[in-house]
Amino acid sequence: MTQVEMDFRRFLAEISAMRRIADKGKFLTSASYERLDHFAEQVDRIRCNGSTSSTVVLQIARETPIETRKSVHYRPGAKPGDPVIGSIAATWPVRPVGNRRRRKFQSFIVDTASGAAATRLSIRTPGSETQEQTELASWHVDIRASNSPGCYHHFQVLGESDELPFPDCLGIPRFPDPFVSPMALLEFLLCELFPIEWTKHLSDGPHSSAEWRQTQKDSWIERLSMELQTVRDCTSLSPWLSLRKWPG
Repeated sequence: MTQVEMDFRRFLAEISAMRRIADKGKFLTSASYERLDHFAEQVDRIRCNGSTSSTVVLQIARETPIETRKSVHYRPGAKPGDPVIGSIAATWPVRPVGNRRRRKFQSFIVDTASGAAATRLSIRTPGSETQEQTELASWHVDIRASNSPGCYHHFQVLGESDELPFPDCLGIPRFPDPFVSPMALLEFLLCELFPIEWTKHLSDGPHSSAEWRQTQKDSWIERLSMELQTVRDCTSLSPWLSLRKWPG
């Protein structure tokens, strides 16, 4: 199976632009900015010191996720809801590829032979000194492992324990998902929790939003162009089956 290849510079630019946008709008907790910096440092370390023969796991740990501040305006047009917060964690096995230029690798692959590249999103109550947080929703977006079933780029609801519904032993359904990188998924989460504030913040035009917009345009155009070509090249399977196994 062809493995997903990504550009180090674009991946790092996404993290940098997202950090600046979120910081200006105060959308994340203070600790989350340090965690974004740590994530960027991991990526840059692999870019500079990685090996094409060694897979390294990029991680935003579930114990120390990127967390949003509280939101009550997640249902536009309705009265404010109960306070909720969102969080995102990620585990990505990656390996640099190609030759170094000026002592740095230019791109990396998601090494799905070593496991799925998983990004987990959660929405929960904020909790307090006397009350624990309660998880209200969770799902994970994966570039699936090479020996796993289902759509290559997908999201799953729950599927992390034996509890019903969606127990881990079932492993499906795996719904197709257009988002790939952790930062693109962080924007998705912010759009869900702060639909009015996030839209207004980007439309006000801070410099970092232009950088973010360009990285996302490049990613979307590349991704959608490849999927469109996959459909056009379909001659024996159905278009859905071709996309399901893409990049195949």
